[in-house]
Amino acid sequence: MLIELTAKMMGNWDVLAEFEPPEVLQQIDIYTSDDFTPQDWNRIQYFKGKAFFTMHNYKEAEEIAVECIRASINEEDYFILVKCHILQAYNYFNTDAEDQIRPLLNMAVEYAMESGDYELMIYAHCAYMYFLRYNFQFEQAMKQELRIVDLINRVPPSYTTVSAFVSLATLYIDLSNWDTTIKYFTQALEQAQALSLDFSQINVLNNLGSAICKVKDYPRAEKILQQGLALAQKIGIRHKEFLFTSNLGNLKIEEGKYREAIEYYDKCMKILENVPNKPPTLLIDLYNNYALCYWNLKQHAQSLSYIDKAIEIARDCGFERDLVQIEVNKSNLLEEIGNYDEALAIVKRGVKYYTKAKDLHQLMWVYRSMARIYFLMKEYKKSYQTERKRDTVTEDYIASIQRTEVEKEVASITVQDTTSNESHSPNYTKSDSSYGFIGCSKAYHQVINSALLAAKHQNTSVLILGESGTGKEIIAQIIHKHSLRANQPFVPVNVGALTTSLVESELFGHTKGAYTGADTPTKGFFLQSDKGTIFLDEITDMPSTVQSKLLRALETRKVTAVGSSKETPFDSRVISATSQDIRSRLTDNQFRLDLFHRLNTIEIIIPPLRERQEDIEPIFTYYIKHYATELNKSIPYIDRSLIDLLVSYEFPGNVRELKNIVERMYILSKKNRWDDQLLCEINPFSFASDSQQQDYDEEDTIVRALIKAKGKQKEAALLLNMSEATLCRRIVKYKLQQHTNKNN
Repeated sequence: MLIELTAKMMGNWDVLAEFEPPEVLQQIDIYTSDDFTPQDWNRIQYFKGKAFFTMHNYKEAEEIAVECIRASINEEDYFILVKCHILQAYNYFNTDAEDQIRPLLNMAVEYAMESGDYELMIYAHCAYMYFLRYNFQFEQAMKQELRIVDLINRVPPSYTTVSAFVSLATLYIDLSNWDTTIKYFTQALEQAQALSLDFSQINVLNNLGSAICKVKDYPRAEKILQQGLALAQKIGIRHKEFLFTSNLGNLKIEEGKYREAIEYYDKCMKILENVPNKPPTLLIDLYNNYALCYWNLKQHAQSLSYIDKAIEIARDCGFERDLVQIEVNKSNLLEEIGNYDEALAIVKRGVKYYTKAKDLHQLMWVYRSMARIYFLMKEYKKSYQTERKRDTVTEDYIASIQRTEVEKEVASITVQDTTSNESHSPNYTKSDSSYGFIGCSKAYHQVINSALLAAKHQNTSVLILGESGTGKEIIAQIIHKHSLRANQPFVPVNVGALTTSLVESELFGHTKGAYTGADTPTKGFFLQSDKGTIFLDEITDMPSTVQSKLLRALETRKVTAVGSSKETPFDSRVISATSQDIRSRLTDNQFRLDLFHRLNTIEIIIPPLRERQEDIEPIFTYYIKHYATELNKSIPYIDRSLIDLLVSYEFPGNVRELKNIVERMYILSKKNRWDDQLLCEINPFSFASDSQQQDYDEEDTIVRALIKAKGKQKEAALLLNMSEATLCRRIVKYKLQQHTNKNN
């Protein structure tokens, strides 16, 4: 006779799998697959997989998740399809497979929505919110928060809602918003108490107590932690008893009550007495806390004895990093009692270790300690030299933080190959978007290296050549941002957009009354960019009369405003660019040769996209991520056929055209799977063959574009990748005037 898998059994195993995984494995092992229906047995395997995950046995957890999903697809068991996609995703955090996380979580959310089960929706949205937090996308995470709170209010309290409140509280820990953190933890505690969820209560009480400490409400925090300690003792969880006791000691340190803190740490040691293999990290923390308390009580010898115990454990266990950090802490104590020689020797070891480890953050602090020790030893020259080293490390540290920010990897995109039924993940390790100019090809690296070389020479003129849409202004900005002029103005000027009659005035400025309408004196672009960089785009469109004046300005480093005879000096780096064949302009005498040589000290050529096809896929994936965030859309599955079609396309509009294609796909498609056919449907005038265009309903595409553009023909034309004149003709052809603003 088959055993029924009740909701109570599932709820119990769900909790145990998270808090006491060996217990749930022991309970499950008494059963076999013959005891349950196939669907119920599959669900039981999920709890087993969750337990393995809690125990950090990720390989077995992933294998179980994949097998459960495979067994559930035909039956459409939404419980498994949601939970196991999330379990599989969790296994990929901090691995080389992080690019698979978002698609898995998207599928979990979709299955949860299909199920109509609010608890599954809560669970899926919480998992997705965690992913957003992990990627520092807090604005998007807070949008998930609104959905989760609304769903919680639609269901009775349960383990799922308690866990959801904890997830929401954790979001606000990341944001350092302690009031909201406390609010959500309090709501979680109230529900956990009402449901008698002891394990959840212990978890929440510990976190709530720590959060209340952050707002310095120490009496309330102590009450909460004492409540958690009593519960841990009641149900006999020794490691939780240790945790609460230790946290109560830490709270007393916060209050400055060091003797009371020591009493709690003594209780911690007593708890550990019967533990055969005492965790060394716990002992190290305890001894460090003892040392801190005794030091503040002015019992220096006792303090140093405890810190030496921590050092001994770290050395015996081979915890090199911990060892160095504890020794550095010891050097601060030695410095206070005047033992400068020993303190200096320790700090020097710290400098050597952190230099080798390239840990700039810690290196800053040990250099600071070293400079202070030298100063106290009255070796003022060495103290000054050490401070200068610290300044250099600090600058490098700040630069590394900025570099890390711009080098965040493009979010995961799964590209599916329908011919092999296997997923394809772009090789992001070769791709680089760290400078805002994206690619992985040899040509890409040549351009970036040339730009960074130019950046080192802050006064050198640079000429950038490349077709329209290749990213000439981005390269100009890279040069500026990586130069010593980075904190000064960057002034872009589209020379081709300036009227012939006013181009000189715009560049060099004019005096009041210099011409009709010149009511006030105005600085030109050159003076606006003083100390910084002026970027002259489409320089070949400059009138010949102005070319001679520009040449003189570059030679003298002075400009003369229209209507004035006075020369005003400027200090700007000049970067110019053109999409035209400038050398043919030289041959035709349309551009001055002497000005060309003045502008062309360093020449950077950006190849068109069709000549660096390796860069198409990373650029495409970058803008998929960009518009997913900007338009608040989920990242779609990308079929390999779409990538192949993109790579074979000529891209007359280069990167700008590829960017527009991605935006257009997001706006005009509601599908979560993009392939070559969809690409042709959304962009029929670029990709579809003649026969495909005949089969495709062009009229419907135009209607959808007009609706998306709210009747604005110019915006619709941009979405359709056609000129406004062409769109107007097709509107008349299909009699679609009712969808335009002009008709309204």
